[in-house]
Amino acid sequence: MLTLALFVAAAGLLTSCNPETVLGRNLEGDWNITSFTEDGTELIGNLLTSAEFEFGEYDGDEGSFKLTIVDFTGGTSVAQGDYELNADGDEVELIYTDGSKETYDVTVDGNEMEMVGVIDGFRYEIRGEM
Repeated sequence: MLTLALFVAAAGLLTSCNPETVLGRNLEGDWNITSFTEDGTELIGNLLTSAEFEFGEYDGDEGSFKLTIVDFTGGTSVAQGDYELNADGDEVELIYTDGSKETYDVTVDGNEMEMVGVIDGFRYEIRGEM
């Protein structure tokens, strides 16, 4: 009986520590975007005044996100939808409310986040801090 209890506890611990779950936990929160480049051209401080990514709680299948961008004229754009993570815990797929999708390689190291992806032929690198 004790062996079965230990097995169940270990299985639960392993499931909660898989790379996808760890990334979901680490990604959750509000990220102030410190750098947003398109093909090497920095957009923050040029076309954009600021940007923020908000990642909601990841439930093991998906979570919600909201991207808020303020341009140099003071206009605000908001894009939102759901996000999914791959099993390896190194990729995020953003699924916008209009059905369009974008996939980025993602890393989170403490309070720093980086997303890199090629969307419609353009390479985007997004860095943020919590």
